[in-house]
Formats: sequence, structure tokens, C-alpha cells
Amino acid sequence: MIGVSMIFLDSAYPVLSCVLAYAAFAKLGRLGQFAGQVSAYRLLPARLSAPVAVLVVGAELGAAGLLLPPSSRAGGAVLAAIRFGAFLVAQAGAVARGLRIDCGCFGGEATAVGPVSVVRTFLLLGLALAAVAGGGVAFQPVQLLIAPLLAVLVGLVPELVGLVRASGAVAR
Repeated sequence: MIGVSMIFLDSAYPVLSCVLAYAAFAKLGRLGQFAGQVSAYRLLPARLSAPVAVLVVGAELGAAGLLLPPSSRAGGAVLAAIRFGAFLVAQAGAVARGLRIDCGCFGGEATAVGPVSVVRTFLLLGLALAAVAGGGVAFQPVQLLIAPLLAVLVGLVPELVGLVRASGAVAR
């Protein structure tokens, strides 16, 4: 019998795969714009922004694909953890330096780097680390319930942080 904790850990795979695939496909049609967003973080020489943008999209697609079959999930989870870890460091650096930039997370939607994007990335990193810890067990039907709950958690918690932060700013 598979433990409840393993089912929760293994439910992270489909969530991560969907998030990474969505992020990658949203950027594919606007690689030039995404390269500009990479450049805005001011972590690299400008000439490296376009190659890094392509590398990020390739890593997202690669991780999304690797997370699907049980035989490659561990590799996909490690790649996803590295990707989210690097992105979290970049976002935290942008916040610490007071940069007001678009996070470049998904497609054309403009989301400023700040508490909402940092919390979302932190939660996605947590899911990726959970997937690394997961056993890669065969699909269990209960994951059809757990995976959407994890996705909602990743989507709603950062928005709640934004609302709390906004209400605190209004109250001051």
C-alpha cells in the first residue's frame, strides 16, 4: 500500500508539468519580449539575454516533458527545482535592489516582481522539491483530486499575500 504522504508528493508532478508547459508555450511566441524581461533583471550582460531566454524556455519544456513518464520524473523534478530556485534568487535580488520589472513568468500577462510573484515561485519550488522527494509511484486516481488542490494552493496563496499587502497599505 502506498502511503498518503507519497500520494501527496507524487501529486506535485502533474501540477509542475502543467505550470512549466504553460509558462514555456506562453513565452515561445514572444521570445524577444521575454529576452527583454530577462535583461531587466540586470543579472547578465545584455548580449546573453536572448540565449538565456531560449535556455529558460527549453528547460521549462524539458522539465515539463520529463515530469510525465515515471521513469524520468526524478530528472524532471530536479530540473524544475533548479529552474524555480534560480528564478527565486533572481526575483529576490530584483526586490532587494528595488527594481520595478515584469517577472516574465507567464506569457504576456504583466506581473510585477514583488511579494506575489516571489511567494508563487517559492511555492512552486516547494512543489518541485516535494516531487524530488516523491517516489515516482504509478498514477493513483486520488491524484486527480489532490493535484488540482495543489494547483489552487499555488495560485491562491500568492494572491492572498497581495491582497493582505494591499489592505495593509490602504490601512496605513
